Formats: sequence, structure tokens, C-alpha cells
Amino acid sequence: MLERCMNMGVKAVVLTPHFYPHKEDPESFSRRRDKSLSRLKEYILGAVSHGECDAGESVFTTAGWPTLIPGAEVYYFPELAVLEEACLEKLCIGESRYMMIELPAEPWSEDIYITLERLICNRRIIPVLAHIDRYFHFIKDITPLRELISLGMLVQLNVEALDGFFTRRKALKWIDAGLVHLLASDCHGSSERPPNLDRGIETLGKHIDQKTIEKLTNVAP
Repeated sequence: MLERCMNMGVKAVVLTPHFYPHKEDPESFSRRRDKSLSRLKEYILGAVSHGECDAGESVFTTAGWPTLIPGAEVYYFPELAVLEEACLEKLCIGESRYMMIELPAEPWSEDIYITLERLICNRRIIPVLAHIDRYFHFIKDITPLRELISLGMLVQLNVEALDGFFTRRKALKWIDAGLVHLLASDCHGSSERPPNLDRGIETLGKHIDQKTIEKLTNVAP
């Protein structure tokens, strides 16, 4: 997957393995992720024969390869906003205060919006809502989302949303309304859900201006 990303010009990849709070705690998740990342680093270092590399804990850079930034896709749970600081840090992207959060695939309760607000205001953690396109069908009132976005929350869209006629139309409306900040491939394998950011950019180029595409893909938060 990284080789395909490299060939399409991707400069950095955020690695976001799933974190499910009912399966493990943040400490065990962090150990599992770090072990997998170490194996990946070893493979990449073995694959390159020249160039400099930085094998730090928070960011891994090797000449020619995309920079690797460890993170997580955190499945929402009510206690998220009251976790200990060290646990919150393990679930954020790199050394930032940004946390990718996957919300339930059902109409969201007021408690979810309150938890997201507390993360921002009380814990100084900026949520990045994962694959907003999966929730288009039940989001009727965008007012709570707008309020959270005004506080700094970011919203991410999957490239797949640009494939279908109806989801593409909805996605373009959300982008035009300023409700989408990041476009991602959300890739899971080399064959099933492969890296496809280039295809998404090509599709967007037929509908919106290049400056907006740059913001969605190249401008780091």
C-alpha cells in the first residue's frame, strides 16, 4: 500500500489502526501498534539501499518513501473525554492534539455532541470525524456539527464517496458548505479498499477548483 501511495505522489501517511475500547485499553493498543510499526520500519529500511532516514518514535521518514505518522481510529465511547492525559496522547495523531474518531452508524445522541465538545473545550483535543460520508443518510440537522467545527473540529471524507452519483452529489454539497476539511483514501489493503487518493483528486477536479482540492489533500491541519 505504501508503494502505491509513493507512486501516486503521496508525501505522508497517517497510520490509523482501529481502537475499540471494549477490546483493549489505550496502553495495550499502543504496544500493539508500536510493535507493528517497528516491523514496518524494519521492512522499509531493508528495502532501501541509500538515503537518509529518521526512525523516531512519532514520525518515520525514509528517502523516497512517504513519511509515516502513527495514529488511531478511535471508536467513540462516552468516557472518551475523561480519559487520563497519557491515554489521550496515545490515541492522538503523532505528537499532535488531533484525534480521529469513528462515530456510531446510527443517529447521534446529544451525549455524543457533548462529549466531542468536552474534548475540545476541556481537554484541548481536536476531533477529526472519520468518513462522514457513511452518515449522510441520517444526518438531518447539521447545526451541531457547524457549532463543533466553529470550535476547531475537522471532518474527513472518504474517496469512495465520490464514486456513486448520489453520494458524490452529497459530498460536493458538504464540501461547498465548508463541512469537509480532509479527503482520505481510508485504505485497508492492496486489493480490497486500496490506496486511491489519486482517483479522488481526479474526480474532484471535474467539479471544484484546484485551491479547494489543495486544502483537502495537501494543507496540514
